[in-house]
Amino acid sequence: MLKQKKRARCLNIYHIKQFKRIIEKLKESIVLVEGKRDVEAMHLALGIEALPTAYRPREMNWILKEMIGKGKEVVILTDLDRRGDELAKILEQE
Repeated sequence: MLKQKKRARCLNIYHIKQFKRIIEKLKESIVLVEGKRDVEAMHLALGIEALPTAYRPREMNWILKEMIGKGKEVVILTDLDRRGDELAKILEQE
């Protein structure tokens, strides 16, 4: 029983370290989210600056080109719904 608790704790520490690495990677990237509330949530919860797509993903084209040209990685985080899937596909094509 004691061995199982230690193992579970080690897995949790591993996942926390992975989560921290992901957050640091996102802080170095350009993060695109769907709306203003998503921007606020990313900033308040994780300290990550994000840009809203403002429901006009084609207008983001110039931002994407400029940031990619500067060597920035672009991360697209959308909601797990039909609209989010459509938006991610449009942005990915840009």
